[in-house]
Order: sequence, then structure tokens, then C-alpha cells
Amino acid sequence: MNMNKRTESDPIMQDFLDPEIQGVLARGEFEYVSRDIDDRNLLTTLASRIQSLKRDGVIVVSLIGGAASGKSTLAKRLAEELGSADMIGTDDYVVGDRAHRRKNFEGKDPVSKYDRTFLNRNIEAIRNLKPGESINVPTYNEETGLAVAVGEENYSHRIHDIHYLIVEGDFQFVDYPDIVIYFHVPEDVRL
Repeated sequence: MNMNKRTESDPIMQDFLDPEIQGVLARGEFEYVSRDIDDRNLLTTLASRIQSLKRDGVIVVSLIGGAASGKSTLAKRLAEELGSADMIGTDDYVVGDRAHRRKNFEGKDPVSKYDRTFLNRNIEAIRNLKPGESINVPTYNEETGLAVAVGEENYSHRIHDIHYLIVEGDFQFVDYPDIVIYFHVPEDVRL
């Protein structure tokens, strides 16, 4: 495994335009895991790093990467590796249906189609779950394009008291993550 510090001049890392990310790059506050690492070692490395975090309650992992980069697959495998973990996606918090999003958000700020407040309210509720408690959260439906709009009474994803919550998505929406993982996959490699 090759762990290297990266710099803001690294062309791979310059793909991120978010000012918060640029600040992290400028200050050198991150680690880079080599692209040469195999899947098993990547999962073990990430799980070990996450498990080393000390916090009372749920540790929230924000997994960010481009569309079709494998975030959901990585999040699922990481949750399995960590144990006592669950995952949600930012797509689970899109508003309206596809037609509504096309009409109101297409060609505009891409993050405006998400209910970030509701996402963070649910993350906070998950952090505060007591043993035996659970919460239902929305799940994006590929067929209908609906998520939040189906109504809380219809949310089928139930999260019980856990140690780790992985939030995966194209954008960093989590207000207070314990760790942020930026998953870079070149566009020509994505699905």
C-alpha cells in the first residue's frame, strides 16, 4: 500500500472545485491511497482508519465521488466490512419527481434539487438513536425517480442503532461528518 501526502498542484486533485476541498488541499490535510491498491486492501485500510476514530455514538462517514464512480458499491462493501453499519445516499433526498426536477433545476445549481436540511436532520436523528430505537429514511426509487416525495409514512429503509453511518453522494452535504472520503475515478473509467 502506498500512502502519500498530496498537494494542491496535483492535477488529479484539482478536479474538485469546492472551496472547502481546495482549502483542505492547500493545507495538505489529507491522505492519498494509491490507485495500485487492490479492493481487499482498500476496504481494510478504510475500515481500519474509520474504526480508529474515537467518538461516543455513531461515526458518520461522508463518501463523495463523481456519478457512476462506484460509490454505492464501495459504501455497501465498507458497511459490511465495518459491521454495525448502514448507508444512505444523497439521491435519497432529491425533491419531487424527475419531471419536477427537470422543470425546476435542470441547467441551474445542481445541488438545489436536494433537501439537505432533511438529510442532516435524519443524520442527527440517527446519531441520537438509543438501543432498540430506529428511524425510517427515504430511498431513491430508480423506476419512479421519487425519494423524499413519497412521504415519510412510505419510507421503507429502517435504520436501527448502529456504530457507523455511511452517506454516499456526488456532493458533500453532511454538516458534521467524522471523516470525509473523496473517491476519485477518472471519467473514462466510470460506468
